[in-house]
Amino acid sequence: MGTGAAKKKEYLDALIDGGFIENAHNFGIPAITCLELHIPSHTGPNFDEEIRISIDWVKQNLPHVRLS
Repeated sequence: MGTGAAKKKEYLDALIDGGFIENAHNFGIPAITCLELHIPSHTGPNFDEEIRISIDWVKQNLPHVRLS
């Protein structure tokens, strides 16, 4: 997250606005989503860097989301 052209914030906001969290809670489960990480400019896996960039993006753009 944080690189590329995908509209990640809009996608996650749509999940929240559409009741994703409430529906999960109605079934007694936590609301969890997973997005695949990859930085297109990287020639090989550098997972530590990709995760750091993604976490920074979430903190900046989705401060209401809890990371765990």
